[in-house]
Amino acid sequence: MSKMGGVLRNGLAKVASAQFGHLTHDQMAESGLSNRQIHQSASSGYLTRVLPCTYRMAGAPESWEGNLMAAVLWAGPSAIVSHRAAARLHNFPDARCSFYELSILGKKRAANPFLVLHQKDWDRKWITRVGNFPVSNAAATLIDLASVDPSVVQVSMDHALRKRMTTCKQLYEALEARPPNCAGRAMLKELIIDRAGNGLTESELETRVLALILSAGLPAPHRQFKVKRPGAEPFRIDLAYPEAGLGIECDGYETHSGFGAWRRDRQRTNYLISNGWRFLHVTWADLNQPHVWLEQLRAALGVEETSIRPFPPAR
Repeated sequence: MSKMGGVLRNGLAKVASAQFGHLTHDQMAESGLSNRQIHQSASSGYLTRVLPCTYRMAGAPESWEGNLMAAVLWAGPSAIVSHRAAARLHNFPDARCSFYELSILGKKRAANPFLVLHQKDWDRKWITRVGNFPVSNAAATLIDLASVDPSVVQVSMDHALRKRMTTCKQLYEALEARPPNCAGRAMLKELIIDRAGNGLTESELETRVLALILSAGLPAPHRQFKVKRPGAEPFRIDLAYPEAGLGIECDGYETHSGFGAWRRDRQRTNYLISNGWRFLHVTWADLNQPHVWLEQLRAALGVEETSIRPFPPAR
């Protein structure tokens, strides 16, 4: 045990700290520990075996990130965090996976029921780092998401584009690099072309409202529609049907950051109403009862009821 303590003081502690308190058998052996010393450390509780030849040091808290790091260390140098686990590292909306998803070269049997492995040969251009994790970049992660959880792709894509984590061009290149029959290809191509041609929403709520409107078979509204004003900057409407003089305002939690913003919004609304615009407001709570709000939208547009197709759920 004194040998273990000496090695830790001389460098392994720093390595473990960068790995959420985890070490591999090879890392400890390269630092001078024998197989017997490693086994004794595990037997005494100084190390806890997490995966084959992968250990967590005593005192290191167990966490999703720590267990993910252990999986990366166990899987070897070709391992890349991908799919839903990569979405969580990128902080995509709805990325709440509790398991560990990696892409690796060759075949390897998952050593844990919560570990999901994909066999894939990665071009380095699609790999980045988030903290100390090797991870598929935003574009590649979105392409992968379409094959395992297509319901979150639209919201995640708009989030990544708004945050400038990727571009429509990069998304198209990532999609073209995949096989022609890859899962979700048609949906992804349609979304990329739509975002490149029609622009983005400005919030997650707007993205979900747009998805709801389209899933109900209603006409697509304009996004961030500009209403010109003489001698002044145009006003923008979140979603708009200019032919019907109807605007949709998505009132998220962050809508008003203070009295000044609230006052400017009221001045804007008064100006638009005085120039013939009507408005429907929608909040996160409205998405919990979408039929009620859709009935109001249909009435405002003067259209008949249509069936609703699945759309991304509200948070």
